[in-house]
Amino acid sequence: MFLHVLSEQQKKSFFDLAQQMIVADGKGGNAVMFFHVLNEDQKKAFFEFAADMLTADGEVDDSEIHYMDQLIREAGLTKKRSLADEAPPAELDVFDSQAAKMAFVVEILILSVIDGHYHVKESAYANDIIDRLGIDEETHEALCRLTNDAVKVLDGMRELADADGG
Repeated sequence: MFLHVLSEQQKKSFFDLAQQMIVADGKGGNAVMFFHVLNEDQKKAFFEFAADMLTADGEVDDSEIHYMDQLIREAGLTKKRSLADEAPPAELDVFDSQAAKMAFVVEILILSVIDGHYHVKESAYANDIIDRLGIDEETHEALCRLTNDAVKVLDGMRELADADGG
């Protein structure tokens, strides 16, 4: 597990969020990561920033599209918007609590590595977001380590699937 890289306060925050996931789901199994922590305005803002993350490396992978589809369904945003529905550009200040900031950053980072690669442009975009949110250096470093660990886990899972012929 990745918990060895977190401070005691970060571990508590992680477990609090994990508990919220279990409670929000009601069964302890179907919630998609931390997205349920965000309110409607935060979800809308997330998708604007996520679109930029999706294209940061110049490629959009099927795994990235699939993950975004899951988040869109969870957000209840299955209806297509028309150009007339365009809202002003999202601002990061909508993420006004620590839980919202962490949920947002975790989802952005998951999106950045879901294809098994953490491209330098994705890293730069994520780092910019983290800095603009005012996340302290210790937490920022922990988030970066977690992201690198996630890439290793995804690569390992892909290697196991390929070795099994799947």
